[in-house]
Amino acid sequence: MEFASVGQYSAIEPGRYVVSSETVSHGNSVLSAALITWTLEAMPTGTRVSIVDQVASFVGQGMIDGHKNGHEVCLRQLGGFLSR
Repeated sequence: MEFASVGQYSAIEPGRYVVSSETVSHGNSVLSAALITWTLEAMPTGTRVSIVDQVASFVGQGMIDGHKNGHEVCLRQLGGFLSR
């Protein structure tokens, strides 16, 4: 693979939140570092999922856009899976 992503879960509270960190690199160069929080909130019709992605890109806007796109894809796929 061209890029390496290393993630670590920092805190998990079932039914409430998941906090993780992620570092993306290429060779010996760190491209981005992030702290990501998924918050789960019970709603009358299901669960509201909120994501806060605090990402620092060392190579420009593209890494930030990639994080946003990746989370949007995850949420769409999760919604599709849960709606079956």
